[in-house]
Amino acid sequence: MKVKIYLGMLWYCLLTLVTVKDKKNHPFQLTGADFGQASVTSNHSAASRRDLFLLKTHKTGSSTLQNILARYAWENKLFVGLPAGSILFRSYHRGKPFSIQELQSASRCFNMMFHHMVFKRNEVNSFLSCMSQMRPTGEDNKSRVEMRIWNCVRRTKVSLALPQDAIFVTILRDPATLFRSAFKYFRDVSLPFRRAKDVGLDGFLRAPNAYFKGPEDGGYWWLAKNGMFYDLGFDNMNESTEYVKRSIRLIDETFQLVIITEYFDIGILLLKEIMHWTVKDVVYVTMNARKHGANGRSREAPQLSQKIYNWNKADTALYHYFNASFWNRVKEFGEEKLKSELKELQFWKRYYRESCFEDDMIPNERVTDEIFRMFSPNELSIMQYQLRNSAKNNRTCIGMILPEHQWWRMMSYRQRIVSNSDWRLLDGMLWDII
Repeated sequence: MKVKIYLGMLWYCLLTLVTVKDKKNHPFQLTGADFGQASVTSNHSAASRRDLFLLKTHKTGSSTLQNILARYAWENKLFVGLPAGSILFRSYHRGKPFSIQELQSASRCFNMMFHHMVFKRNEVNSFLSCMSQMRPTGEDNKSRVEMRIWNCVRRTKVSLALPQDAIFVTILRDPATLFRSAFKYFRDVSLPFRRAKDVGLDGFLRAPNAYFKGPEDGGYWWLAKNGMFYDLGFDNMNESTEYVKRSIRLIDETFQLVIITEYFDIGILLLKEIMHWTVKDVVYVTMNARKHGANGRSREAPQLSQKIYNWNKADTALYHYFNASFWNRVKEFGEEKLKSELKELQFWKRYYRESCFEDDMIPNERVTDEIFRMFSPNELSIMQYQLRNSAKNNRTCIGMILPEHQWWRMMSYRQRIVSNSDWRLLDGMLWDII
């Protein structure tokens, strides 16, 4: 792969020399009147915030949110804290808390982090505090800054840190619909769900303790009980009222924004507001959407939803609390402003969907180009957009449907191989080889 990278860089150098006099014919120049003027993430103001931490949660729309952030980071030359080795931190599948030792090393501080983890507040704070040492003041010279960086690196064993004023974001979903989705999506990955494969969700909920054994169930065991609560760093087996309330209070103190899946568009506009971005910065198409049957979404009896709530008391309390606080944030945002920006967001979503993609989504097993094929842990079909022929060389369109593992791959190469001065060269080469 490294040989391919270096050959690609050599080829791109030669191509650049040939085409330098005719930049308008660059193969990735945006096409069309609007595409020719700006990419989705241009035109942000100098006041735009760049530093953000997203805690991904399962089956909540977090992959779509991650894609928005990945595109923004790429276009704006931001460094991203990446898991070493793969798109997941090594310990995550066992349900172990995040450790800074699992991050890829890099040559500079990073601005964003947006992956699945079992959140560990103290561990994250330990490298957040390093950022103040890594940014020079007006009185500093280069050697003094490098010494402070070295002291921080020696203490944390990584050369990375998020800024102390980074915005912390996560996303939650109604446990009733989330648990239904998780049961189907992770039925071959999480042992409690696999045990109940023959009896289905209703059978699992009739006697959940017959199928759920707790941490001894191995990989992804916590997805079968209060999965969101666990990912946020708390004991999913402790559902006492006092413990859950105290945990929610700590979450509220840590995360500046908790998006609610059912109101995703409103949530990303709140994110846009906090980050001082534009509406076009948060345009998206849905990622990792599961295919539903001919009758649309399943409609289990309301009693089944109540059983899910009863089995996931901590997740239910978490969702109810942050659903209420979410609408308080919306009220502060302003009704008229929200209506106006929702209208603008819908316009750009429709514009890019019609300009970039075929009219109908297709199941992931029918995607012929493996670069765009979304991962599915079992036989479930994941519905995906496919590029129009006219958009197959358009970075904006490609980026909107590029799966997480491809973003990880591109960012890994960009951040580990070249210096800042080479980024423009590497960008073109990476887009060519994916």
